[in-house]
Amino acid sequence: MNARQPLRFAVEPPASVQLLMDFVNTRPIGARPDMFGEAELASGYLRNCGLDVDLGERELRRVRKLRDALIEALGTDPDDRDAWRAINGLATNTPLKVRFEPGPTSTLSSEDQVVGRILADMGAAIAAGRWTRLHLCANAECRVAFYDTSRSRTQLVALVRDLRQPRERRGTPAPGQIPRNDLSLQDLYGSWLTLVAS
Repeated sequence: MNARQPLRFAVEPPASVQLLMDFVNTRPIGARPDMFGEAELASGYLRNCGLDVDLGERELRRVRKLRDALIEALGTDPDDRDAWRAINGLATNTPLKVRFEPGPTSTLSSEDQVVGRILADMGAAIAAGRWTRLHLCANAECRVAFYDTSRSRTQLVALVRDLRQPRERRGTPAPGQIPRNDLSLQDLYGSWLTLVAS
């Protein structure tokens, strides 16, 4: 089965939150199917995200439960107690190890390649103040998770990178004309729809 690649954005988020975004963005978006719809597709997608896994049905149910809780936690009500209760329920049953190094620094790890890794990345994002920069796109047809790079942390829409060449979309500028580098929101959303449909 051909696993899809994770979405990429106009502004790349810090590596520490990239996997969290890739994980949340597995749900059906536009013409893009649910990446966790079946174990083989989920395993392929997660391998494309850098996790060497081969999920069974039991693990897939846990992964879906965590993804759905994260979507709720990132949604319109960040204080949704049910979402955090589901996350804490999974965390209770997932062994995490903390390792301290000189500097001082600490890292969380788990033998659970998916749920444990996502929970460890969540803990790191919260500790680093990056969790509050993760949002779901306000566009009801989009709703992808993205990293808000605005100073005020109030960005509402995801800016997904257009994988086509700019000249292919806009044409070659006439001699002496300055190429147009600024993209409108409509250009970006149209590019996202093209990316998701592919």
